[in-house]
Amino acid sequence: MKKRLVLWGKTPENERVLLAIGYDDESSIVSTYIFDGKEVTEEFHNQMMNLWRDGNEVPFPPPPILNKLEQNIAEASFIIPEGYTSERDDLIDKARAEWNYLNMSNKLASVYRSELGDIGEKIDNARRYEQSNWDELRDFWNKVQQQIREKNLFPGHYRAIKNQVNKLFDQLKAMRKEMDDLLKKDSESNRDIFYKKLDEVEAKIKEGLSLQPLFEDLKSIQREFNKSRMIRQHKNKVFKRLDGLFKDIKEKKFGDTGSKPGASKLQKRYDGLMNAMRKMQSSIDRDKRELSFQDKRIESSDAGQLESQIRQAKIKMIEERMKSKQVKLDDMQQLKEKLEERIEADKRKQEEKAKQQELKKKEEAAKKKIEEEMKAAEEARKAEEEKIKKAAEKIASVKETEVKKEDKKESKSGSGGDDLIAHAAGIASTVASLEEEE
Repeated sequence: MKKRLVLWGKTPENERVLLAIGYDDESSIVSTYIFDGKEVTEEFHNQMMNLWRDGNEVPFPPPPILNKLEQNIAEASFIIPEGYTSERDDLIDKARAEWNYLNMSNKLASVYRSELGDIGEKIDNARRYEQSNWDELRDFWNKVQQQIREKNLFPGHYRAIKNQVNKLFDQLKAMRKEMDDLLKKDSESNRDIFYKKLDEVEAKIKEGLSLQPLFEDLKSIQREFNKSRMIRQHKNKVFKRLDGLFKDIKEKKFGDTGSKPGASKLQKRYDGLMNAMRKMQSSIDRDKRELSFQDKRIESSDAGQLESQIRQAKIKMIEERMKSKQVKLDDMQQLKEKLEERIEADKRKQEEKAKQQELKKKEEAAKKKIEEEMKAAEEARKAEEEKIKKAAEKIASVKETEVKKEDKKESKSGSGGDDLIAHAAGIASTVASLEEEE
């Protein structure tokens, strides 16, 4: 990109002039010099074309300067004074567009350098590694890379920014390693503490103690667990045991109802909401810290107007962002209260259902017991009837035997004439019956 132009033009009176136009990107000033064409020597023209145009300084002796115009590129509606013309207006328009773009790129780079300076200051002042600093630096570099891809930053701009970003990332990595070593030791200690508490609850469950107080103990342990700082490996192990004990108590307390998909879905939704609320509150707290930091920077900063305006705009952006997040957090709070009511109602419903099932089990057990008793009584009655029947048959058999013995005695003691008489009487009766039929 050329920052100086040398070309011929004309005055309003149509006199020939030499135009020398240069842009200083540090001051954002574009300067236009107009020399009288009649006084321009070949030597001076060659010096302007071969030296000054390439960035070297050339003293401006005679020819005299007919006109001079200096203005900020952002405010320049035209580069050469009104009434003057050039032989290559297209080159002037092209240069003005490029210089304006360069000016905006410089301002953008300045803003990014200032923002990076704030981030570096926060990292330097941090006593320990903070994930928010890492996230802010990462987001900043992503934003710079986007501008690089769109070619809104020139190589000279982003190389310096990139070197500073890399240094800050290395600084954060060293702080994170130091914190990870300390966190691992603390994590092991916290893990053992939670293990001990969970062992006590598990032992009480096995002893058959009241489940509701143990459930409340687990909820208290869960609140402590959510606030604890542990590495992922330890946190996952503690959570697995905690979740297992919750399920164990629910199964013992509610039976199959404790693991119903609906109840589990409602609890998962509540747990997810609580996690989202913690993250949202954490995000709001970070914005508050950032807002406080920017306020202090404005109070103590001796920077120029652009930086102050950028900080004011950033504060406004943070305030609007906090306001939006607070609205979402309030909505989450309302939803949390509704879910707690539903969970409590579901809990009462499950408890009532468990009572009804327990009562039903008792009724079924009583009914089964009565049926068994009735069946036993029926079997006993049948057995008794069988005994009575056998006894009656035995008595009947004894009597028949006695009757036969008695008849036998009588037949031995009676006369034979009686038998003949009875036989004759039977024959007579049979004959009479036959006669009646005829």
